[in-house]
Amino acid sequence: MADNPDPVQFPSWVDMLAAERRGQEDRLKENLAAHPKTWEAVRCGLGRDIYPLALIGSAHLMDLDELAKAVVDAWTMPDSPQTQLSHRDWLGYFNEVGYLDNATRRPFPTESITVWRGATPSRRRRWSWTTDRERAAWFANRLTYAGLDARVWTLTAPPSARLAHFHGGDSRDEDEHVINTSGLSLAEVTHG
Repeated sequence: MADNPDPVQFPSWVDMLAAERRGQEDRLKENLAAHPKTWEAVRCGLGRDIYPLALIGSAHLMDLDELAKAVVDAWTMPDSPQTQLSHRDWLGYFNEVGYLDNATRRPFPTESITVWRGATPSRRRRWSWTTDRERAAWFANRLTYAGLDARVWTLTAPPSARLAHFHGGDSRDEDEHVINTSGLSLAEVTHG
């Protein structure tokens, strides 16, 4: 009777994700070595979750219109952009490009806006908000079904806290307002 060879050892999913991340970082280094002037050249061949890192590495290479495109993608494409860059970093990029309406630079708004967010208490001050209370409740319910303690929060954002508005035209079909929540009062509301 022949001995069975050792079973094939497969890498864990954590190892595979780490290897994928290293590969993405290597690709980003190659892209940046060419001193690209466009966001398209920077992000070529990269996965969407590496976009915030690509933004950090390339912001100094681009003019304001290209930087605006980079900020839009680095904010809207990853699942959790604020996990990858600090509020301070994001605020610097948004301040540099000015108010964004999708990828278009516009004058800053002049009116306050009431917005909603479905989130866990620890993430209630993150910056992605909507004017659609039902959409915020949908996010809260999705998190609750996943076993998390989620709630709906609301605030009225003054013009100075409004950084961007991303709406329509993408696969998410969301209406997202980027709000700098620093110093703003939030209120918890009931959701069903």
